[in-house]
Amino acid sequence: MFQGKIFETSIELWGDKLSSNLDSLLDEIRNFVRSKLRLKDPHGTEHVERVLKICKYLLRVEGGDPWVVYPAALLHDIEREKEKHAKRSADTAKEFLIKIGFPREKINLIVKAIREHSYSSGLRPSFKESEILSDADKLDALGAIGIARVFMDSALKGRDIKESIRHFYDKILKLPDLMCTKAGRRLALSRVKIVKKFLVEMENEFEFLYSIEAA
Repeated sequence: MFQGKIFETSIELWGDKLSSNLDSLLDEIRNFVRSKLRLKDPHGTEHVERVLKICKYLLRVEGGDPWVVYPAALLHDIEREKEKHAKRSADTAKEFLIKIGFPREKINLIVKAIREHSYSSGLRPSFKESEILSDADKLDALGAIGIARVFMDSALKGRDIKESIRHFYDKILKLPDLMCTKAGRRLALSRVKIVKKFLVEMENEFEFLYSIEAA
């Protein structure tokens, strides 16, 4: 029923009027991303497209340069499977953007935003477009979609239910405090309520099971 809305990939979904040159370059970038990432993966092409759309919303509210944010959103996880993926993704992005003739004055900012987006890198975004990418990536880890992504990731990594729940407390619940933009923080505080409600329900169900065992 909602598949078309979630997985629509047109850059014009929000009604933005982009230059035909940027639109064409983004198509090249998207094709490259699809050749590198898997579709059905918590950090695959579906995740990338959602991050792009969240970036578009944050750009509308916060302002910023789409020539930096959109390519960074599409390329931010291009080397996700590798160690220190943010740095490696940034390096691959730079090489590819130079190859397709992307404006040189934008490339360094795109690369820097990708380097700074990762939760595990320990870096904080240092400029507006980097803040937008960082917030958008973290917002996709919250809410109902974020819950689904945790269990997708757990299935790939062999985590059981209790280990998955621990991941929410170790990482996911901390994300609202890492938001950089006002709009991102508002969305994060709304989405984290969904996660907390889920965790309460999960705890209630486990307590029910323990009560049967103890009887």
